[in-house]
Amino acid sequence: MDLNDMYYFFTVVEHGSFTKASISLGINKSILSRRISKLEKNLQVKLLYRTTRSLSLTELGQAFYQHCQSIMQESEAAYRTILHVREKPSGRIRISCPTLFSQFQFGQYLIDFMHQYPEIQINLIATERFVDLNQEGIDVAIRFQTYPLTDSSLIAINLGPSEHILVTSPDYLKYNPPVITPQDLPQAKTLFKSRADGALQWSIKHQKTAQQLSITINPLIQSDEWLILKRSALAGLGVTVMPQKYCQPELDSGELIRLLPEWSVPTATLYLIYPSKRYMIPSVRHFIDFMSARLNKP
Repeated sequence: MDLNDMYYFFTVVEHGSFTKASISLGINKSILSRRISKLEKNLQVKLLYRTTRSLSLTELGQAFYQHCQSIMQESEAAYRTILHVREKPSGRIRISCPTLFSQFQFGQYLIDFMHQYPEIQINLIATERFVDLNQEGIDVAIRFQTYPLTDSSLIAINLGPSEHILVTSPDYLKYNPPVITPQDLPQAKTLFKSRADGALQWSIKHQKTAQQLSITINPLIQSDEWLILKRSALAGLGVTVMPQKYCQPELDSGELIRLLPEWSVPTATLYLIYPSKRYMIPSVRHFIDFMSARLNKP
């Protein structure tokens, strides 16, 4: 089958008439009509209902048109991909990441990326809510997840584990009962990161015996914002679970203290996630490669 005939057929349907399609293609209307007839003959089906005043698709013609449309879109995407590769990476990238994450090393990595690719524009959405990449037009998301990605329309790059630990401030321990065992946690003032399932529990595991406990708590503060929980802990309001990377400076300075170090909180995994489009504009590809290399560092 001549692929040009498919293109001619697609163009006729798009324009809704042979006359308009022939003008668009720059060929004689009678030639175009013969090419469509030839296509129908080769396929041994009728694709179009034609009258002197109207043009409509048969049922098989509609199905064939949809396939032609997909082929044309793929061809256009392939052309644009090559065209972009020949040019400097440019355009706007929409990125989503956790609020707290944006305030640490990712912020510096973003600056480094902008220095390397000054033609690219960034729209950063720092939020703790779940972001639907396809619905919200997000090019790349960085997420902590405790479960594998199940959405087949997305691709996830595993950037490694993120250890979460129990922390509080010296002031909290000065004025409140000590937290020496997991059994002390239900009576402690706690600062809780909201869970999607609504449960008010911390799951912890003993590093030597592998004993696992699920601790139900009555949080003083419950929030989906890491930053609020961190500031509340620093202010001496209670005990919280925090990614160790993002409280390490305060641990080093003594502003925060790790509790129950022999117990670990189930580790979350850091993922870089993007839609599984067959063709990707170079600016997004460069960003993914750049951040994967930086965030994969120990």
